[in-house]
Amino acid sequence: MKTLGSVLIIICLFLFSSCKSNSSGPTDSGGIGGIGGGGGGVTFTITQGSGNQGGIILYGSPSVAVTLTNVNYSVANSTAKGDLPFSGTTVYPANQPIPIAEFNAQAGLKYVLIFTGKLGSATGTDYTATSNYTVQ
Repeated sequence: MKTLGSVLIIICLFLFSSCKSNSSGPTDSGGIGGIGGGGGGVTFTITQGSGNQGGIILYGSPSVAVTLTNVNYSVANSTAKGDLPFSGTTVYPANQPIPIAEFNAQAGLKYVLIFTGKLGSATGTDYTATSNYTVQ
């Protein structure tokens, strides 16, 4: 019975982490992030907007106020991956899009973004949240 419950939870988490792709701007919803660690939780909604150099800018909107120390990204079926460092001191308010980076991405590419930082302030509880996004 525990195995069945675990399988159902995994399926539900998979369904909640599925992506809605929409390329019209940073206010459109995207993939939902994972649960944060350390006693607190945060999710990130991913959106995209037009970049300044012909690419797209990916944005992450946290569900609660956070700081960011790093965003790790990878692209499915590709060697593209990396770390994008952040100060760890700037507090980003809940539900406000944070520009992550500009990418020369083609429609259909699937990004996995792993956010790390602290909840609320630079002295808050550590968190790690994972979000998935498919480029439109």
